[in-house]
Amino acid sequence: MKVSELLRRGTVIPHLSSRTKTAVLDELLIALVNAGCVPREGLQEIAAALTAREKLGTTGIGRGIAVPNAKHNLIPYTLAVLGRSGQGIEFESLDGAPVYVLLMVLSNQRISTDHVRALASAVRLFRDESTMSAILTANTQDEILHVIDAAESTWT
Repeated sequence: MKVSELLRRGTVIPHLSSRTKTAVLDELLIALVNAGCVPREGLQEIAAALTAREKLGTTGIGRGIAVPNAKHNLIPYTLAVLGRSGQGIEFESLDGAPVYVLLMVLSNQRISTDHVRALASAVRLFRDESTMSAILTANTQDEILHVIDAAESTWT
């Protein structure tokens, strides 16, 4: 499973407006609702699942990256939304640095293997410095999607 398989137009936000952890999680969820990926009716429950996951330990993995994630039965399949912040967001990251790139991964509770594969792909994608640099300098969602697709096309 590749990150590019989980993203589509409308699920990439090149210029996040939120400045706090809670607000950015909400902004990413709203993008999923607007893209038709998540039902609006269950939004509060899904947000609660994300908050519960963050209470277990931060998903701010360092180097300006966070991968907030949760499983909930209202999520029909494994999906993702990517957001980028120009100013950085205080996310209680492991290294204490602000977060500039967030990839939220959501899965149905019954699809654990896809959830783990999606998280593994995110780590693989983000550990490449040139890919991260290109994501940080891309201006549009299409450019970000192209960067991710190009990076993953080299995977064997």
